[in-house]
Amino acid sequence: MITQEELKGITEAIHNRYGIDFRSYETVSLQRRITRLMHRHRLESVYHLWQKVLYDKDFVQIFINEVTIGFTELFRNISLWQTLKNDIMEQFPNTKPLKIWHAGCATGEEVYSMLILLQELRRIETTEILATDINTEFMAQVRQGKYDSSLWKKFNKSYQSFVQSSQKDLSQYAELGEEWFVFHKNLRKNLQVRFHNLTQFPQKEHFQLIFCRNVLIYFDEALKQQVLKLLCESLRPGGYLILGFYDALPTNTELPLKLTNPGLKIFSKV
Repeated sequence: MITQEELKGITEAIHNRYGIDFRSYETVSLQRRITRLMHRHRLESVYHLWQKVLYDKDFVQIFINEVTIGFTELFRNISLWQTLKNDIMEQFPNTKPLKIWHAGCATGEEVYSMLILLQELRRIETTEILATDINTEFMAQVRQGKYDSSLWKKFNKSYQSFVQSSQKDLSQYAELGEEWFVFHKNLRKNLQVRFHNLTQFPQKEHFQLIFCRNVLIYFDEALKQQVLKLLCESLRPGGYLILGFYDALPTNTELPLKLTNPGLKIFSKV
């Protein structure tokens, strides 16, 4: 496995040359993913990896795509989605446009959960959704809304749990084929998918609702603080930030966030 010293050299090089910051990611996990990448691309030593990183811009995106993690599901944590539908969304008037940001969207199942929720509430026409990530393969999948058909049964069950009805199914929102199922285009007509480095750059827009679930767990305390500050700056007063189950705010934080639902990690901006 790549050593901590070698890891430090590689992440410093990527940050200095490309502005992508892996320096504060959880060390053991990143070491394991980089070692796997080296085996996959037949790089015999860290020196060869170093050469590829410094002189092959195309390989840097391959590096990013392979070391970032995309673990998400449709309607993951049903109680969160029911709380969104029955409580939080009620606080935003139907007559006003709504802006939602999925930061670190991974493969996008969470994004499509939100789009379906908006369709159920008949609010999809007046809502703009932004999904961002640094993994271009993930972003392409979100744009296409295309997922392996082996996931259909599991995702359909999650959807039925969300709507609390076995009489409804995902077929009203997606087309199931032999190898893939694809969400209907009308679901994503107000969806934008963009490359965004969450550790470096703020968003120009301001949002009423921001999702950043199970992203912070890969950062150290200093980087968590930096990212949370960026998210707060992008959140409108009275808006909500939703973190993942294992995400936690840094200790002694002075961010303008109030924990409104501890079990679901929902924060409001005060």
